[in-house]
Amino acid sequence: MKKVNDDVKEYVSNKISNVYIVLDDQCGGLFSELYDNKKITGWSYQLTETAGVFFNDNDYIERGDLLLSESELVCHHAWLCFNYDNKEYVFDPALDMLVTKDYYYDFFNIVDVHKISINDVKKDLLDNLDQNDTALMDFENNINDPFYMSGVHYQVIMNNGEVTGLNAAFNYPKELKK
Repeated sequence: MKKVNDDVKEYVSNKISNVYIVLDDQCGGLFSELYDNKKITGWSYQLTETAGVFFNDNDYIERGDLLLSESELVCHHAWLCFNYDNKEYVFDPALDMLVTKDYYYDFFNIVDVHKISINDVKKDLLDNLDQNDTALMDFENNINDPFYMSGVHYQVIMNNGEVTGLNAAFNYPKELKK
C-alpha cells in the first residue's frame, strides 16, 4: 500500500479526534483510536458521514461500486475525499486506507460513483437536531442523500453554533457516551 506523509495522517487524525463511536453495542471509543488500532471495518457509509462532519465544506463523500474481481463481484461502498496541501486524498476508514485519490482509483475498479458534499452532510445533520442536540438519522434509500443507509444516533456537541464533537451510536444502541 502506498504510504502518505505523516502530516496527512495527522491532519485526518485531528479531524476525527472529537468523535466517539459505539458500534452495535459491542465496541466503543474515540474514532481516531478505533481507526489507529484497526478496530473498525465495514460501516463505510456511517463512518464517512460521521467523519465528514469535521472536514471542510468543499470536501466530499463518494459512494459507488467497487468491482472486486473479474467475476463482477460488487461491493457497495463509500469513501471520503479531501484536499490537503493542494492534493486530493481518500480516507476510507472501513478499508483502513488513507491514500492519494489517484492511487485509490488505480487500486480499485470503481463504477457508478455518486458525490455528496460535506456541506450537505453538515446541513442535514444540523437540520435533524432536536432540542437536546441529538439526531437520529434514518435509513434513507436514496444513494444521493447526505445520510444513506445510516441508522446512526448522534449526540452533537456544539460551541458557538459550530459542531465541535460527536457521539455516534451505530445501529441505535441504547446509550451514548456522556
